[in-house]
Amino acid sequence: MSGEIRDLMRILHAYGNVLASSSSAITYLLYTVSGIVGGWFAGLLWMLIGEQNPLAALVTMVIAFIALFTTSGFASSIVWSITGLHNTGAGEWTGLRRKINEATGITWLTSIVAAFLVSILVIPPEYSLVKTPVAVNLGVALGNLGMFVILKRLAGRFEPQQLFLFLYLILTIPSYFILAQTRGIDTVVAMYSLLTVHLGLSNFIAAVWYLLSARRRVAGILHAARGED
Repeated sequence: MSGEIRDLMRILHAYGNVLASSSSAITYLLYTVSGIVGGWFAGLLWMLIGEQNPLAALVTMVIAFIALFTTSGFASSIVWSITGLHNTGAGEWTGLRRKINEATGITWLTSIVAAFLVSILVIPPEYSLVKTPVAVNLGVALGNLGMFVILKRLAGRFEPQQLFLFLYLILTIPSYFILAQTRGIDTVVAMYSLLTVHLGLSNFIAAVWYLLSARRRVAGILHAARGED
């Protein structure tokens, strides 16, 4: 009987890990959509009013990106709430998830606002076109780094996908400055297309990474069900 209980616990643990990876994949697929829509919107907004009123354009972009990523986070939190109930007791998970949600919300808001402030204050006027793409890259990178730290400290979870996103988005920032010096292309369209590619591609890679991790853990469930090591 003890052996059967042990096997059952292994199955439940593996099942919880699969749900966690699947939930993360859904989260980053939602962020992929947010990144693509945000990049398109930012490019369109800059072409319409960016030259005439850059401050209004930047403020609108900040609000738009915060709204998009907040909506994605809210949608993914529903999936995560279901996932958590399979891993811990309902009361324990509710308290932990509340702390994570509060810390994540503050982190993302601070990251986006700080990134735009850094971009506006540090980047010289001759590179005004790169300010928004750099700010978005930096803000999303810092947001993912913050999430990595939060999950590690509060939930004890190590998420290499979030470190990948942070490094990818930080290391691709120079590409905007290189593109700004290119001649013979529509720089505005190219700049925001590149922003869309960086956001969409990085989050899509993270989502696929989580899905592959979930697939491996499905194998763990099957092994546990058979009583294999």
